[in-house]
Amino acid sequence: MAELDGYGFSYRECQLAIMIVGNSLFGRTWKMPAEQRGDPASTQDHKDDEDTNEFDCDTLPTKVRIRQMLKNISAYSLKLVGDRVMEAHTEGATITHATDSTTRKVVGTFAPAGLHINRDEYVPLPILGVSSETTANTADAIALDFKLLEVASGHKAADLYKTGCAHDSTAHNKGVAAALAVTFDREEAAGQIFCDSHTTLGFDRGTSKVVNSIEGCMGMENIFNGFLLDVDIDQKKDTISMSTVSWSSSLFGPDNIQKPWNYYKDFQIFMQRK
Repeated sequence: MAELDGYGFSYRECQLAIMIVGNSLFGRTWKMPAEQRGDPASTQDHKDDEDTNEFDCDTLPTKVRIRQMLKNISAYSLKLVGDRVMEAHTEGATITHATDSTTRKVVGTFAPAGLHINRDEYVPLPILGVSSETTANTADAIALDFKLLEVASGHKAADLYKTGCAHDSTAHNKGVAAALAVTFDREEAAGQIFCDSHTTLGFDRGTSKVVNSIEGCMGMENIFNGFLLDVDIDQKKDTISMSTVSWSSSLFGPDNIQKPWNYYKDFQIFMQRK
C-alpha cells in the first residue's frame, strides 16, 4: 500500500488494485470498505461497527483503521527493537548505534539512525528532526532514540545504551560518547568508532592544508611560471599539486578518451613497451 501511494496512487486506487489482484490471481473474496463503495446505508452501518470488536476478514480496512494501526505498529516495532537489543546483549553480540545527521537546505534537517547487531543484522530507529549538528544536539538525538525504546519496550534507556556505542567520524560527533556518559550517568564513556571513509577524507583535508602552506612559501608566481599555459587555481579549495594529479589523470586516463587532447591509448602503448 505504501509503495503504491509513493507512486502517486490515491488511497482508493491502492485498495482497488490490491483487491483486484487478490481476487483474480489468488481466488480471494476481498471487497472495498463501505466508505469507498459509496453506499450511504452501508457506510453508516460500517461507522457503527467501528465501535465494536467485530470485523469482516474479507473487507479491506478504512483510512481511520489504517492510521490507528500505523501508530500501533510503530510503537510495537520499537518494542521489538528494544527486546532484540537486550537479547543480543545477553548473547554477547556486538551492538553499535549509527547516526549521521544533515542540515543541508536542499536535503533537509533530520537525523536517521539505526542499530547494528554484529555485522549482519540491522534494525532502524525513528528519523528525528534536528536544528543543528552540534555535539550537544547529536547527543540529545541519540539519547532520545534510547528513551523512545524505553517507552515502547519497558527496558531502561540507560541499560539499552550500555549495550552499544555511537559511531560517526564527523568533527561534531567526536565528543558525543562523553556527552552521553553524562546523560546516562555512566562512569566510563561508551566506545566510539569512526568509519574509514570519513577518516580518509580527514587525512586528505589535512594533506591539502600542508601542501597549500608549502606552495605559499614557495611563491605561487614561481610555480605558475613553470606552466606553458595560464593556470587559474582556487587556492581556498585546491592546491597546485593536487590539481596537477587531476590534470594528469584527465590527460592519460580513460575517462576523457573521447577528447582530442587525451593520450590514453598512446599511454597504454608506452606502458606495454616497458
